[in-house]
Amino acid sequence: MTVTEKRKHICIIAYKPLECAPRILRQARSFVEKGWKVTLAGFATGGQPPAGMRVLAIEKIVPRRCWTIPQALARLLLPADFAWFLHPQNRAARKAFHHDGERYDYIIAHDWICAPLACSLAAEQGISFGIDVHEYAREEFCPTGHWLRDFLGKYAHGRHADAIQRRYFPLASGITTVCDGIADFLQADYRLAVRPGVVRSVPFYEAMPFRPCGEKIRILYHGCIDPSRKLEVLIQALQKMDDRFEIEIRGPGEARYREELMRLAQSYGVQDRAHFTETVSFTDIIRVASQADIGYEVVDEYSLQHRFMLPNKFFENTMAGLALCVSAFPEMKKLVETYGHGIYVDACEPGMIAEKLNALDAETINRMKQNALMAAKDLCWEHEGAAMCRAYGL
Repeated sequence: MTVTEKRKHICIIAYKPLECAPRILRQARSFVEKGWKVTLAGFATGGQPPAGMRVLAIEKIVPRRCWTIPQALARLLLPADFAWFLHPQNRAARKAFHHDGERYDYIIAHDWICAPLACSLAAEQGISFGIDVHEYAREEFCPTGHWLRDFLGKYAHGRHADAIQRRYFPLASGITTVCDGIADFLQADYRLAVRPGVVRSVPFYEAMPFRPCGEKIRILYHGCIDPSRKLEVLIQALQKMDDRFEIEIRGPGEARYREELMRLAQSYGVQDRAHFTETVSFTDIIRVASQADIGYEVVDEYSLQHRFMLPNKFFENTMAGLALCVSAFPEMKKLVETYGHGIYVDACEPGMIAEKLNALDAETINRMKQNALMAAKDLCWEHEGAAMCRAYGL
């Protein structure tokens, strides 16, 4: 870049805490390495932004219970754009940009909720925008056990997300998503001329040493701790597993659910083999995970969104050199079969999980762990970042 050339400026918008959002930070780093100026617009947590990145803080609006019914009715009955504008979080985001006044060369919105804002800003500045889709929002549904919340989530909010996507996806210059299954659904649902680019949520490559399993084999779940993850099934399965197995459950989540899991472990007599540990920093996830032996991600198939899940932790555990135990969902199963670095389970059921794990001997687990370290050289952001840039035409 010559002295007279102006650095290109990209804005990445996400309603997330920016300093601990892996996919967003990886995207941003790719553009920093290309020489772009990067603005991250989202919820600031007070930490320092990574080098070369600027943060535009959007006020995080904490929902009030009294909003639940009015917001749901708005999403059911009003035009999608108007219902979107009425939400206080979206108004707070518009306000932040109004006061900022920066000029950009490209904007990336994370998920449908930020798409109207990105489109509006792009139109005002005469530029293009892209959308990064994390979930299959049209069929995204997480059962909570509360009938009203579940009904609204499945119908009012799902329909609203679908309407926003139908309006804005065809206007984007590029769309990316996390896996092939969701890319195919999005192209079919919204009659997109170009299939969304697949950019998997993989970490940057870290060379980790091979660590053979010892006398005790540790199974690690790291991620959000909430009822949708069915972690009680893992504890029930532990009772049926050989004594050589122990589990570690790590991450943020509901204190009440964590306490329920601890009580369940006590009632099944496996409290000495079930360990609950605190969240580690984003930069330490892979290094700390490498101390385990098997990365666990077995859940219920309660929606199309869940069936085509391909979460961060799948790739983080792979990078850490762990053997994997995952649901037999298409995206995860395909990669496990390709690289031979784990097993898949047909149902989230204690007996089936225990049977699959009990059949593994140390030699097999070690072979899978070595395969994971080889797979990590392919499943890394160095490859996916280039795919992202191609999808957006940047």
